[in-house]
Amino acid sequence: MVHLHKRYVLRTRTNPMETLKFLLKGKKADNNRSRDVVTESITWMKIQFENAEIQSEFTEGGANFGYYGCFRVKSLLKDSAIALQMKIAEIDGIPYVHAEVHGEQNQVIFPYFGEIGSEESRLKLLHFIADFRLSTTPETGGPST
Repeated sequence: MVHLHKRYVLRTRTNPMETLKFLLKGKKADNNRSRDVVTESITWMKIQFENAEIQSEFTEGGANFGYYGCFRVKSLLKDSAIALQMKIAEIDGIPYVHAEVHGEQNQVIFPYFGEIGSEESRLKLLHFIADFRLSTTPETGGPST
């Protein structure tokens, strides 16, 4: 057997050229899964920001299959356009985050991409966020302006 998705298994007799076809059928039959996975991770992230007293803007988009949540955290440095932008989505039943620190003129200063389905991977994301926050806060290490 070839495991292509945690819930969708294709037998070796299946034509390998039809793998995507069978994945599409399987995912379509379980169309709430993506939204459920993303919603749980969005809720977790909102609680993290709230408990750390970090203000963020939140938007969401997409449908069941393409559902995602976006967070934006602004720098605390005076007159700074630096911001952390994060998008949470699902791939194969696992939540992933794509995060970028954007600088002046919206150029990407530092990107991050990783799964956030385990405690260890979530901790890595929180380290990334903490480093951003501390480096863009005047009293803890960011340049005074």
